[in-house]
Amino acid sequence: MSMHDVESFAEMMVHLVDKSDIDNSEKIDLIYNIYDFHDMWDTGFTKLRVFDILIKTGYFRLFDPSEHPDYEKYKDFFDALPESDEMYIYDNPIAGGTRDEKPTSYWFDYSYDAEKDEEKTLNKMCCEAGSSVWSYFAAEEKDPKKISLTGLLSRLTELAAVNEDVESMGELYYIAVYAFLDLKTDEDKQFLEKMKPVLLRDEVMAVLESLYLDYYIEETGRELEEETEEKTEHEPEEDEFLRNIIKEWYSFYFDWKKRQKPKETAERNMTRLLEDLPNLFYNGEVDTFFDQLKLLDTDFRSGLFFGRLYENITQEGHEKILAYDTEQTADEEIKTFVEDYKDWAENKNDSAYYSKKAYAALNTDPNMPAAQYYIQEGLKIDSENLILKLYEIHIFINYPDDEEGYPRSKEYIKILDEMIGSEIERTDLAAFAHNLKAGCLYLLNETENSKAEMKKAIGLAPEYQAVYDRFFDDENE
Repeated sequence: MSMHDVESFAEMMVHLVDKSDIDNSEKIDLIYNIYDFHDMWDTGFTKLRVFDILIKTGYFRLFDPSEHPDYEKYKDFFDALPESDEMYIYDNPIAGGTRDEKPTSYWFDYSYDAEKDEEKTLNKMCCEAGSSVWSYFAAEEKDPKKISLTGLLSRLTELAAVNEDVESMGELYYIAVYAFLDLKTDEDKQFLEKMKPVLLRDEVMAVLESLYLDYYIEETGRELEEETEEKTEHEPEEDEFLRNIIKEWYSFYFDWKKRQKPKETAERNMTRLLEDLPNLFYNGEVDTFFDQLKLLDTDFRSGLFFGRLYENITQEGHEKILAYDTEQTADEEIKTFVEDYKDWAENKNDSAYYSKKAYAALNTDPNMPAAQYYIQEGLKIDSENLILKLYEIHIFINYPDDEEGYPRSKEYIKILDEMIGSEIERTDLAAFAHNLKAGCLYLLNETENSKAEMKKAIGLAPEYQAVYDRFFDDENE
């Protein structure tokens, strides 16, 4: 699972560096160290999100394959790049890289325009600061300077303060705990002390929610409390030190939160949660999605169904769910969801699938919005599907939304007469059609005609006698 918190941090910090009034050489140093930290963790290739900034600063350099320093050595490889699927180019481009080896350059078919939210054709090679290929093109420019993580965060905090960028301060407050993992020197500790006056402020805590970082902080807080309760007397001293320093750092957020009005906080959290849930789903983050789903009110959750979400899932999310190992979880809700998604993925173009789902939404686990959705989707595939058309009329009769009468009842009676007249092969569906016609007639106050139609249904399926008794015996009382 990608660490979206680290990816978002890197993206925001590059924007902070870009707008800061500092030498370009320092911008390259900072960006290099931002991505050095980013790439230590389980993250994707996110540099295209800030492609224009990386080009502008010179952190990225574009060139044609024929300009690569090893072009003559691997001429066939580089000449074939435009037609290949290669993106990551290593020191030995043919052999590829080892697990821990970084690419020396890239091939980009496209770049990304963040302002317009669109891709642009590029067809260029690219190298980034710190690579051997970048050093070749940079000539006399110095390679980027390595900075300790605490030194990097301290400098970025200074820039956030100068720019009065509270959102960047929020990101830095959250990400600072990563530096606690490797506090080596007194200088590291001094850097953190310098950050406190800038980051430990109420206005910084207030933006954590909009950055979706409050969830991560609260999760960390819960885990630390559990670890404290479970610790043993033989616990390594450094583990206890790390736990305590993180608890102390995040205590400012928890103290701030206690001072907020509980109701307003709950409402904001619910709004944030409802906005965030679909994106987690679309990206196939199954475990995180259900962890957050469980925070919703039980009654609210009972009305949810996932059919509409399935349509918008990303290809990556689709593949993640198909590959999800249900043996790794004891959560029955997740198991049911994964199986349901796989069923949809396999049968989404079959109207029979939608008939089955509509039946369940009407009878097994009643959910009217879900039933309506499945009926509509199924009829898009097969507009003459008899079962779905009957279900559509069933919803109209039993869940009317017209307070001024039932003007469509006569229209549905005509449709039902056509169905019945065509001699429906399945007895259960024929009985269902007579039952529905009886319902339409009942709504039009044609009681005797409704009774006659119900008796036809009973003749085909005796179980409709109970329906007849419920309606017409109650009427006689």
